[in-house]
Amino acid sequence: MTIRKILAAAALLPANHQTVADNQLTFAVEAAEQLLKDIADGIPAKDIVDYLSMTRTQVKTMKRVFFRPILEHPGIEPLYRKTDLDRFMARLLEGAVEVKSGSLEQGQLSRMSIANATARANCKVQDVVQLVLERRLSWTGRDASLTGFASVMVDLEELKSLVRLNPLDGVPTRAFADSFGLTDRAATQLIANGLISGTQAINPINRCPVTIVTTAVDNELRKEFVSLRDLAREKNLNSRRLRRELEENEVFPVPDWLECGAIVYRREHLVR
Repeated sequence: MTIRKILAAAALLPANHQTVADNQLTFAVEAAEQLLKDIADGIPAKDIVDYLSMTRTQVKTMKRVFFRPILEHPGIEPLYRKTDLDRFMARLLEGAVEVKSGSLEQGQLSRMSIANATARANCKVQDVVQLVLERRLSWTGRDASLTGFASVMVDLEELKSLVRLNPLDGVPTRAFADSFGLTDRAATQLIANGLISGTQAINPINRCPVTIVTTAVDNELRKEFVSLRDLAREKNLNSRRLRRELEENEVFPVPDWLECGAIVYRREHLVR
């Protein structure tokens, strides 16, 4: 990579530089000197692993969110200023309490590395880093036996209180099926066929997408329908015997639901 290409990538050359000979080009000397000095002192992303004691995955995340390369241009390997990386670590460790090996007491065992806390809190490492940088955590620590990013510690319980998602306004499909007297397969089919309104949500515990039946939908369904299982429990009868008695009185399961494998009755049909 020639100096000319580097200066062009940094927008330090005039727009028409391609039509100008090398000996006729003009540019800001001080800015160019600083750029070349930064590049000479810069390190590639793969070296940040050792420089900041990070995993490759952590470096990849930090590059996307917190680290900016000296130059961003096709054909130029991204390099990162050591001063920027040092400043990043200094901000993370500002005010951190030194923690020596084995010094944590029984009530402090929730204090751990960012990597471990991230895994246990089911959140993203960038979210934890942002909380530290914004000074939103009342306690941060530095593991005296480690260096760099690996040494930064946070309190898991405090972290959970800040990253925890709101509780689900309802229950997942499987839990609904169990409480309503349906099989998992039947409940899933009923939702797929639009007979039960399912809502997409994020599980607050593992942060995975989940289909739920909201509390409002659940309540409305229970007002209108009842499963054979729950009806047998209400009447303290064997479910097979109850179904036979209902058929003798020309009370049959809801057809659309039955096609999905759910033996469910309309409550209004039971009060004849």
